[in-house]
Amino acid sequence: GIEDALRATARLYRRSLWDGLDEVVEVWLEKEALARVIYPVTEQWTVDLMVCRGYPRLSYLHEAAEYAIAASKLLTIYYLGDLDPSGKDIPRNIRDRLTEFGVEFDLIELAVTRDQVHEWNLPSRPTKRTDTRSQGLDGDSVELDAIPAHRLRELGDTAIRNHLDLQQVEHLLTIEREERRGLLQLAEAA
Repeated sequence: GIEDALRATARLYRRSLWDGLDEVVEVWLEKEALARVIYPVTEQWTVDLMVCRGYPRLSYLHEAAEYAIAASKLLTIYYLGDLDPSGKDIPRNIRDRLTEFGVEFDLIELAVTRDQVHEWNLPSRPTKRTDTRSQGLDGDSVELDAIPAHRLRELGDTAIRNHLDLQQVEHLLTIEREERRGLLQLAEAA
């Protein structure tokens, strides 16, 4: 009934933190298996999590480009991927295709970096030198999965927070709570 629908709406109701801003942030993730690790951060900040599953399909990139162009905002993409030939080539592929589709954006490779490998003593494996893309990669390869989950979440959280005015966020969350309360009052009156 209406009361149940209003209660469900109140429970799921969110305000986008990005509506009043002239920019939008997305997190792009090479591996679907890590989506559950990163999703709590992107969900908290109402940021889209784009799971590539390796090299993203052209149709996936085209759809992302259409969305970015329709938003008419500066787009910042944070990419999380392996430190291996494919993981380092995927951002190039994303840059090339989105640029071809007319998107203006910044793409920042958030992980895995050589500094992270050294600082966090991440396990590595020999890079396959038979891979033609390995020529530009110095050193061993490191899987994104090697970064502990809490560190991955911290990386994403810190990157996203840098784009937000936290006082403004708190104000919006206060409004969100009031609007949610109003929906619950409507449910009780129904």
